[in-house]
Amino acid sequence: KACELIDYKDAVEASEIKNYLLSNLIKINGTVYNGKTGDSPFILNISFGDIRSEVMLNALSNEGIYVSSGSACASGHHGSHVLSAMNVPKPDSAIRFSLSRYNTLEEADIVIDKLIEYSMHMIICFKQR
Repeated sequence: KACELIDYKDAVEASEIKNYLLSNLIKINGTVYNGKTGDSPFILNISFGDIRSEVMLNALSNEGIYVSSGSACASGHHGSHVLSAMNVPKPDSAIRFSLSRYNTLEEADIVIDKLIEYSMHMIICFKQR
C-alpha cells in the first residue's frame, strides 16, 4: 500500500539527492555504501570505517543534521539483522539518511561538508592514540 502512495516524481527527486550524496561521500577515505543498485531512493546507508555511528550521529545532530544509526530494523543491543544479512563488515559504523523530495542539493552540500570535516578530524584523533 505504501508503494502505491509514492509519487514517481518524489522518488526521482529523492534519488537525485541520494546519488549526489553517495557520489560525494564515497570519496571519504574508509566510506562504504551499504546498499545495492535499485534499492530505495529514499534511504542511504553508509559506513565510515572505524568511526562508530553514534559518534557521527552526535556530531551531526549538534549541527541540526539528523540521521539514524544502523538500519530501520535494528533492535537494541542485538544490532541490525538486515545489515548482518547484507554482510556489512562494520555495522556499528553504519548511518542511515532518510530522504524526501523536500531535501535540497544545498542541504546535501552541508551534510557532505560536515561529514568530510568530522571524518578527517576523527581520523586524526584515532592516529594520535
